[in-house]
Amino acid sequence: MNKMGSDDDNSCDVKQRMAPKLTQEKAEKRSEKNGRSVEKKQETPEERIERINNTKITVSDFFVKCIDHDMLKLFFTAMFMFFFTVGMLTICYLIFVFCFKEQMWNTYFPSERIHRNAHGEL
Repeated sequence: MNKMGSDDDNSCDVKQRMAPKLTQEKAEKRSEKNGRSVEKKQETPEERIERINNTKITVSDFFVKCIDHDMLKLFFTAMFMFFFTVGMLTICYLIFVFCFKEQMWNTYFPSERIHRNAHGEL
C-alpha cells in the first residue's frame, strides 16, 4: 500500500490546476511539442525580467484562468450555511425566551407600558 491507502500510483483522481509558468524550459518544451525543435539561446536574467514585465493579462483572463471557481462556490456555500444556521438558532432562542422567560423578553424588548413606568411618565 502506498500513499492514501491506494495500491496504484496512478489512481489519484485529484484535479490539478494547470497554471502557466514563465520559465525558459517551459517555452522550449512547448516548441518541441509543436514539432518545431528550434535551438534557442539561454535566457539572461535581464531578458527574463523584461519578458515577465511585458506579459499582459486581461481582466477576463484573470477571471477565467486564475480564479478557482470550485473553491469560490464552496466558500460562498459555507458562508451561506453559516449565516443561515446562526439566523435559525437566533430565531429559536428568541421563540424560547418569548414563550418561557417573559421577564427576560421584557428586558430585551420592553413594552411601551413598562417603558413609561420605568421612566416615571404617565
